[in-house]
Amino acid sequence: MIDTKNKIACITGAASGIGQAMVHRFLSQGMQVIGVDINKDALQATKKTSEHPDNFHPFEVDIADEDAVNQFADEVRASFGNIDMLCNNAGIGAHKGRIWDISSENWQKVFNVNFWGIANMIRAFVPMMLNENKKRYIINTCSGVAFGTQWGQSPYVSSKSAVLSLSELLFHELKKDESAIQVSVLVPTFVQTRDYLTVKGDAPKKDDVLQADDVVDIMLEGIENQQFYIFTHPKGLAKRVQVKMESMINMTDPIFSEHLYYKEK
Repeated sequence: MIDTKNKIACITGAASGIGQAMVHRFLSQGMQVIGVDINKDALQATKKTSEHPDNFHPFEVDIADEDAVNQFADEVRASFGNIDMLCNNAGIGAHKGRIWDISSENWQKVFNVNFWGIANMIRAFVPMMLNENKKRYIINTCSGVAFGTQWGQSPYVSSKSAVLSLSELLFHELKKDESAIQVSVLVPTFVQTRDYLTVKGDAPKKDDVLQADDVVDIMLEGIENQQFYIFTHPKGLAKRVQVKMESMINMTDPIFSEHLYYKEK
């Protein structure tokens, strides 16, 4: 088991969904939890419903704002010294439509949170986490759409694809530097959260839809097994990956894989 007792976790998107489930789980395991969200009221509600509210430390931060993130990192350093786990979980959806129909403002907003939010957190916290070369963890929340396509969600799909590449690069850079930091990318699909999107056509079966607590179980097991890719629906997602890779290897047209859903966990 991962040693969590008295360790410090920092979680973005901590006031709802998967992030909130991480908060409650880590608190129950004896961790100090720094919860980051842009919604101050939701953060306070999370604290009130926590099993150990005194160990939950809410911070209202816009992770898309680099200066705000750097100031937040300075506050964390001053108050806690360092962190043991960074969960870059915050993300938002996009307006639906064709690439050229979606406003530039919506494109920018989605990338600012989904991609730049993670990049800002990495750039602010990794130098701190590298101190002492102790075992620490970074988990970036991606999405199954990064391995395929989904009509009408181009900003979201593109931003999550960028998160996947960023996570892979972070893994290699830290490994090259012989860092003790373990990097994982969490790839949830069909999870019941406030941002859950019901797909058109061949919708997921009820048994395929996970709750946020289920995702945390899968994430912790993956971290324990030192996995980089942590899929909530590995068998189903493998089909998307296979189809995508085959079209690339054969240099054929990309397959529209929206219909290749994740029917098996």
